[in-house]
Amino acid sequence: IRKGKTTISLAIKSFGKDSTDNMWIGGTANGSYGPVLNCVISPMKGRYAIDDAVVMEAFPDSVINQANLGGNIKAFRKRDGGTLKQTFSYIKFDISDLAGTQLETATISYRGKTGDANFVDLFRLALYTVTQDWNGDTVNWKYKPSTGSSKLDTSFLNSSSARKTFLINGTGLVNYINEEIRKG
Repeated sequence: IRKGKTTISLAIKSFGKDSTDNMWIGGTANGSYGPVLNCVISPMKGRYAIDDAVVMEAFPDSVINQANLGGNIKAFRKRDGGTLKQTFSYIKFDISDLAGTQLETATISYRGKTGDANFVDLFRLALYTVTQDWNGDTVNWKYKPSTGSSKLDTSFLNSSSARKTFLINGTGLVNYINEEIRKG
């Protein structure tokens, strides 16, 4: 924050046994379905994502038009012949009002589901840091923002569109956000 850092970015990708493109997560233009960053600092603060993007390995030069996806972001691996090709979804949150604070806890929640009952327990999502700035209107697979190599958190997608939270697997997410606040 001291150096003017006002946003953090995260990437979501599937790492389960899925092989269908029938799963989605609500994006920023999708009302109450959008991803939410909840931070406990007293009092608790929450905010919706301010930008999002989808990049697909199957279409490396394309900027994916989310209007064609119902305003949602996607997280799945698309079967292309005998190969599963990855899709990354990026989300960005404004953290400018957290200057000078240190978070005690942080979670990412979302609303999303899969319509394919064969994969209900197999859709696993992973949350990664994003190490460079990006704009959802211009990002594509070939020039996608770099991500950290270790998972911050994980979640499981099912057939309900009720709000779900990425599981709290240690302190990776809150440590990442606190470090970004500290760096500014």
